[in-house]
Amino acid sequence: MFKSYDAAYEYLRCCTDYEKMAKFNYSQSTFNIQRMARLMNCVNNPHHHLHTLHVAGTKGKGSTAIMLASILRTAGYRVGLFTSPHVVEIMDRIQVNGITITQADFTRMMNQLAPFLKQLKPTFFEIMTASALLYFRKQKVDWTIMEVGLGGRLDATNIIKPDISIITRIDFDHMDKLGYTLKAIAREKAGIIKKHIPVVTIRQDPAVNQLFRETARNQQAPINFVTRKQTKKQLTQAGIKLPFLGEHQIDNLGLALKAIQILKDNQSIRITNSTIKQGISRISLPGRIELISRNPLVILDSAHNPVSISALTDTLKKTFLSKSPRPGIIMVFSIARDKEVKKILNLLLSVASTMIFTRSPNPRMCHPKELLRYLKNQNNHTPVILEENPVKAFALAVNLAGPKDLVVVTGSFSLSGEIRSFLTKHKYLTPYGRTHQKT
Repeated sequence: MFKSYDAAYEYLRCCTDYEKMAKFNYSQSTFNIQRMARLMNCVNNPHHHLHTLHVAGTKGKGSTAIMLASILRTAGYRVGLFTSPHVVEIMDRIQVNGITITQADFTRMMNQLAPFLKQLKPTFFEIMTASALLYFRKQKVDWTIMEVGLGGRLDATNIIKPDISIITRIDFDHMDKLGYTLKAIAREKAGIIKKHIPVVTIRQDPAVNQLFRETARNQQAPINFVTRKQTKKQLTQAGIKLPFLGEHQIDNLGLALKAIQILKDNQSIRITNSTIKQGISRISLPGRIELISRNPLVILDSAHNPVSISALTDTLKKTFLSKSPRPGIIMVFSIARDKEVKKILNLLLSVASTMIFTRSPNPRMCHPKELLRYLKNQNNHTPVILEENPVKAFALAVNLAGPKDLVVVTGSFSLSGEIRSFLTKHKYLTPYGRTHQKT
């Protein structure tokens, strides 16, 4: 048994954590859903008593989960939200009605699991998932929203039988684990589709669409495709203005709205158009093209693959770089070695006026000197600064920024979380809020 949160956290920290590993074997021997089933059975299967929405995908699954939680909370429901990775604190992954699980409650959940940990040896993510499900059951939530960690088919969250399966945009990421084609990656994500359970996804690459259709047909699961055009029309007709940056977020909101409609039709949930509008207005997306300051302009972003980086650069071009005079963009950047670093750098260099390479506190991250080597033999004229300490890198960017310039922090959740933690600690930023004095 764990006598304190520190003891529970120390045990958790020593468990196998694939989020900190660049290379590992992605198979049923490592991502063992049967082990997760045994662990859940040992604690009376809390997931059997929960109404859940399951969200998978390459890009946007965290945003979609947060959007769903906001709308359902506004409608008066008690909502459990499990997301990963965390932006600042590990406990932020487990929330009920927007409030993070306390250290005391997390320790209690760990102590319920404690008698079975030595024998089963679950991973870090399996323990976090099990703790979340136990907590949501204890809190008697009305709805639980579970974001997939990696893939879908073998993910620990796939223990649940959801009310709706939601799949966001599919793109290239974790290819050495999930596959080197969009169809192969989509097949792993489609592993969350279950017999007779409605599926919601967006219309995207034809091969991906076809695979989802075939999987849903084999599972006798009704499938719903959402388009950006449809969602824009729906938002316009309802007079809804988005409270966040990024055209791509319309896709994620469309998925959330379609899922809500299915719940209204199938579960008779009580939710009005006015409530939906209010729920959307309250959406906050930490670390997702998040404008946290206007003096200077600062954006925190956690993009870490080409599709999310493209969404960031497109947003910067449309929202800021279309203005005259064109502002400078000072980019603070850190990324994991197993990402498509060269492609991502090329995208960022198309908008950055200055690049500051740094290193967030995760062993997978590139050293700034490694990032600099990616620029060799390229026709790069963008000034590059190396500063290994992320807080010093951010301070340097703020000092370099002119009155009309923009500071953008991007490349990983761990980097945006490190900067957010610094700003919160020094009272420049309230948790998941706006800056209230100059950084």
